[in-house]
Amino acid sequence: MDSLCDELIWEGAHDEKWLEALYTAYKRRMWHIARSILKDAALAEDAVHDTFCRLAQNRRSFQGKDMAEMGRIIAVAVKNTSLNMLRRMKRAVPFPEPGDAREPVSLADDPAVIAEGNEALRQIMAHVAGLDERYRDIVRLKWEFGLKTREIARLLGAKESTVRVWTCRLRQKLAKMIEEDGNHA
Repeated sequence: MDSLCDELIWEGAHDEKWLEALYTAYKRRMWHIARSILKDAALAEDAVHDTFCRLAQNRRSFQGKDMAEMGRIIAVAVKNTSLNMLRRMKRAVPFPEPGDAREPVSLADDPAVIAEGNEALRQIMAHVAGLDERYRDIVRLKWEFGLKTREIARLLGAKESTVRVWTCRLRQKLAKMIEEDGNHA
Protein backbone atom coordinates (compact mmCIF):
# COMPACT_ATOMS: atom_id res chain seq x y z
CA MET A 1 0.00 0.00 0.00
CA ASP A 2 1.19 3.54 -0.55
CA SER A 3 2.73 5.65 2.19
CA LEU A 4 -0.17 8.15 2.16
CA CYS A 5 -2.56 5.35 3.11
CA ASP A 6 -0.20 4.10 5.85
CA GLU A 7 0.25 7.65 7.08
CA LEU A 8 -3.50 8.26 7.25
CA ILE A 9 -4.03 5.09 9.24
CA TRP A 10 -1.18 5.67 11.66
CA GLU A 11 -1.98 9.30 12.29
CA GLY A 12 -5.78 8.96 12.20
CA ALA A 13 -6.06 11.92 9.81
CA HIS A 14 -9.26 13.10 8.18
CA ASP A 15 -11.95 10.42 8.31
CA GLU A 16 -13.04 10.88 4.70
CA LYS A 17 -9.52 10.43 3.37
CA TRP A 18 -8.97 7.47 5.67
CA LEU A 19 -12.14 5.75 4.49
CA GLU A 20 -11.38 6.58 0.87
CA ALA A 21 -7.89 5.10 1.20
CA LEU A 22 -9.31 1.93 2.75
CA TYR A 23 -11.94 1.64 0.07
CA THR A 24 -9.43 2.12 -2.72
CA ALA A 25 -7.02 -0.38 -1.19
CA TYR A 26 -9.52 -3.15 -0.38
CA LYS A 27 -12.65 -2.84 -2.53
CA ARG A 28 -11.62 -5.55 -5.04
CA ARG A 29 -10.52 -7.96 -2.33
CA MET A 30 -13.77 -7.39 -0.43
CA TRP A 31 -15.86 -7.91 -3.57
CA HIS A 32 -14.09 -11.20 -4.34
CA ILE A 33 -14.63 -12.48 -0.79
CA ALA A 34 -18.32 -11.51 -0.88
CA ARG A 35 -18.76 -12.92 -4.40
CA SER A 36 -17.26 -16.27 -3.37
CA ILE A 37 -19.81 -16.56 -0.55
CA LEU A 38 -22.91 -15.05 -2.18
CA LYS A 39 -22.34 -16.29 -5.76
CA ASP A 40 -23.86 -13.08 -7.14
CA ALA A 41 -22.08 -9.91 -8.28
CA ALA A 42 -24.84 -7.49 -7.27
CA LEU A 43 -25.19 -9.05 -3.81
CA ALA A 44 -21.41 -8.90 -3.42
CA GLU A 45 -21.53 -5.16 -4.15
CA ASP A 46 -24.25 -4.79 -1.52
CA ALA A 47 -22.12 -6.69 0.99
CA VAL A 48 -19.12 -4.44 0.29
CA HIS A 49 -21.31 -1.34 0.66
CA ASP A 50 -22.87 -2.57 3.92
CA THR A 51 -19.47 -3.48 5.31
CA PHE A 52 -18.02 -0.05 4.52
CA CYS A 53 -21.04 1.61 6.11
CA ARG A 54 -20.39 -0.39 9.29
CA LEU A 55 -16.68 0.43 9.15
CA ALA A 56 -17.49 4.13 8.69
CA GLN A 57 -19.81 4.07 11.70
CA ASN A 58 -17.10 2.47 13.86
CA ARG A 59 -14.08 4.23 12.33
CA ARG A 60 -12.82 5.64 15.64
CA SER A 61 -12.20 2.14 17.00
CA PHE A 62 -9.80 1.42 14.11
CA GLN A 63 -7.53 4.43 14.62
CA GLY A 64 -3.92 3.41 15.01
CA LYS A 65 -4.26 0.12 13.14
CA ASP A 66 -1.76 -0.57 10.37
CA MET A 67 -2.77 -1.60 6.85
CA ALA A 68 -2.09 -5.30 7.38
CA GLU A 69 -4.30 -5.39 10.47
CA MET A 70 -7.01 -3.38 8.73
CA GLY A 71 -6.85 -5.84 5.83
CA ARG A 72 -7.59 -8.71 8.20
CA ILE A 73 -10.39 -6.79 9.94
CA ILE A 74 -11.97 -5.84 6.62
CA ALA A 75 -11.76 -9.41 5.29
CA VAL A 76 -13.51 -10.77 8.38
CA ALA A 77 -16.10 -7.98 8.31
CA VAL A 78 -17.08 -8.56 4.67
CA LYS A 79 -17.14 -12.32 5.20
CA ASN A 80 -19.50 -11.92 8.18
CA THR A 81 -21.69 -9.43 6.31
CA SER A 82 -21.95 -11.84 3.37
CA LEU A 83 -22.78 -14.80 5.61
CA ASN A 84 -25.46 -12.75 7.39
CA MET A 85 -26.97 -11.80 4.03
CA LEU A 86 -26.94 -15.45 2.99
CA ARG A 87 -28.65 -16.51 6.23
CA ARG A 88 -31.35 -13.86 5.79
CA MET A 89 -31.96 -14.97 2.22
CA LYS A 90 -32.33 -18.60 3.33
CA ARG A 91 -34.85 -17.59 6.03
CA ALA A 92 -36.89 -15.49 3.62
CA VAL A 93 -39.94 -17.17 2.14
CA PRO A 94 -39.96 -16.64 -1.62
CA PHE A 95 -43.10 -15.18 -3.12
CA PRO A 96 -44.51 -17.38 -5.86
CA GLU A 97 -44.69 -15.85 -9.32
CA PRO A 98 -48.20 -15.29 -10.70
CA GLY A 99 -49.27 -18.31 -12.69
CA ASP A 100 -46.69 -20.54 -10.99
CA ALA A 101 -48.02 -24.11 -11.05
CA ARG A 102 -46.85 -24.58 -7.46
CA GLU A 103 -48.77 -21.54 -6.28
CA PRO A 104 -51.36 -22.69 -3.71
CA VAL A 105 -55.00 -21.88 -4.29
CA SER A 106 -56.53 -20.47 -1.14
CA LEU A 107 -58.83 -17.84 0.27
CA ALA A 108 -55.90 -15.43 0.01
CA ASP A 109 -56.55 -15.34 -3.77
CA ASP A 110 -59.88 -13.64 -3.06
CA PRO A 111 -59.50 -9.86 -3.63
CA ALA A 112 -61.73 -9.14 -0.63
CA VAL A 113 -59.42 -11.16 1.65
CA ILE A 114 -56.38 -9.41 0.19
CA ALA A 115 -57.94 -5.97 0.71
CA GLU A 116 -58.87 -6.87 4.28
CA GLY A 117 -55.30 -8.00 4.98
CA ASN A 118 -53.87 -4.82 3.48
CA GLU A 119 -56.19 -2.71 5.62
CA ALA A 120 -55.12 -4.58 8.76
CA LEU A 121 -51.47 -4.04 7.87
CA ARG A 122 -52.09 -0.31 7.31
CA GLN A 123 -53.73 -0.08 10.76
CA ILE A 124 -50.84 -1.87 12.43
CA MET A 125 -48.27 0.34 10.69
CA ALA A 126 -50.23 3.44 11.74
CA HIS A 127 -49.99 2.24 15.34
CA VAL A 128 -46.29 1.51 14.96
CA ALA A 129 -45.70 5.04 13.64
CA GLY A 130 -47.08 6.40 16.90
CA LEU A 131 -44.69 4.39 19.09
CA ASP A 132 -41.33 5.42 20.54
CA GLU A 133 -38.36 5.28 18.18
CA ARG A 134 -36.95 2.25 20.03
CA TYR A 135 -40.08 0.22 19.23
CA ARG A 136 -40.16 1.41 15.62
CA ASP A 137 -36.53 0.32 15.25
CA ILE A 138 -37.36 -3.13 16.60
CA VAL A 139 -40.26 -3.49 14.14
CA ARG A 140 -38.00 -2.61 11.21
CA LEU A 141 -35.07 -4.74 12.30
CA LYS A 142 -37.07 -7.80 13.34
CA TRP A 143 -39.93 -7.98 10.87
CA GLU A 144 -38.70 -5.99 7.89
CA PHE A 145 -35.06 -7.10 7.84
CA GLY A 146 -35.57 -10.45 9.60
CA LEU A 147 -32.80 -9.95 12.17
CA LYS A 148 -32.55 -12.12 15.25
CA THR A 149 -32.71 -10.74 18.78
CA ARG A 150 -28.93 -11.08 19.18
CA GLU A 151 -28.30 -9.02 16.03
CA ILE A 152 -30.82 -6.36 17.09
CA ALA A 153 -29.21 -6.12 20.52
CA ARG A 154 -25.79 -5.59 18.95
CA LEU A 155 -27.11 -2.90 16.60
CA LEU A 156 -29.02 -1.06 19.34
CA GLY A 157 -26.22 -1.41 21.89
CA ALA A 158 -28.44 -3.26 24.37
CA LYS A 159 -28.46 -6.65 26.05
CA GLU A 160 -30.34 -9.50 24.38
CA SER A 161 -32.64 -9.82 27.39
CA THR A 162 -33.47 -6.12 27.16
CA VAL A 163 -34.41 -6.45 23.48
CA ARG A 164 -36.63 -9.45 24.34
CA VAL A 165 -38.41 -7.35 26.98
CA TRP A 166 -38.82 -4.47 24.51
CA THR A 167 -40.21 -6.87 21.90
CA CYS A 168 -42.68 -8.30 24.41
CA ARG A 169 -43.79 -4.80 25.42
CA LEU A 170 -44.09 -3.84 21.76
CA ARG A 171 -46.41 -6.76 21.09
CA GLN A 172 -48.49 -5.92 24.17
CA LYS A 173 -48.79 -2.27 23.14
CA LEU A 174 -49.83 -3.18 19.60
CA ALA A 175 -52.34 -5.78 20.84
CA LYS A 176 -53.87 -3.19 23.18
CA MET A 177 -54.08 -0.58 20.40
CA ILE A 178 -55.68 -3.04 18.00
CA GLU A 179 -58.14 -4.17 20.65
CA GLU A 180 -59.08 -0.55 21.36
CA ASP A 181 -59.64 -0.02 17.62
CA GLY A 182 -61.94 -3.03 17.56
CA ASN A 183 -63.95 -1.69 20.52
CA HIS A 184 -64.38 1.71 18.87
CA ALA A 185 -65.49 0.28 15.53
